Amino acid sequence: MTGPQDPTLMQDGPEPGPEAGVLKVWTIYENPSDFPGWFVLRAWRIGRGWVKPEPAQVFLTVESARDHIPAGMVQARRAETDDPCIVESWY
Repeated sequence: MTGPQDPTLMQDGPEPGPEAGVLKVWTIYENPSDFPGWFVLRAWRIGRGWVKPEPAQVFLTVESARDHIPAGMVQARRAETDDPCIVESWY
């Protein structure tokens, strides 16, 4: 979920709440281009036909970033095609 975003997915306006099938994905990045030298935690809200990032949170360590992932999330394995700066994602 890094890199240029498809503008057709980044839509403004009202969006459905969690009860309407919105998936929230938390991703930890190490040394991304917009925050070099930091660990960054980003939450992504994903709905039918749209993806919206929430504000980034910046940390000194990966452990600190993990401490801010909500309880009950499940870690997903990295895919070989993931951007190299992605450490892990949680659903």
